[in-house]
Amino acid sequence: MKPLLKLYRGYANEDELIVMGHVFRPTTKEEYDFQKKHFRNARSVIRMFRIKTQHNADVFLHLNGEKIHTKTLDDGYFKFSIPLKTEDENCDGVMDVNYGWMDYRVSIEHEGKEIITKSSFVRPHRG
Repeated sequence: MKPLLKLYRGYANEDELIVMGHVFRPTTKEEYDFQKKHFRNARSVIRMFRIKTQHNADVFLHLNGEKIHTKTLDDGYFKFSIPLKTEDENCDGVMDVNYGWMDYRVSIEHEGKEIITKSSFVRPHRG
């Protein structure tokens, strides 16, 4: 089984891009058996909904040809907070992002394979 990469809706403003999510450990390989009786049945149902997070996992954000790295916290949560370039020539932003809905990818490595999840964020137009 492979870990689960859960992304939450990202957003951007004039100054920064925010992307966040969780990394969950792989679930058990056992399939749920509906034929089990009483306590074994209840135990199987409870075990299906117990999910643990993966701490200190490497997470990568892929956007506009760049790959940015972070690690998950103890609770499996990660957050990218990336400064954006502005029209000011003296800005220290690292990424140029257009206005509107933009797609991005987040990936993790597991047993030599890359697990990728796609999502989108919005950067509203000036109003």
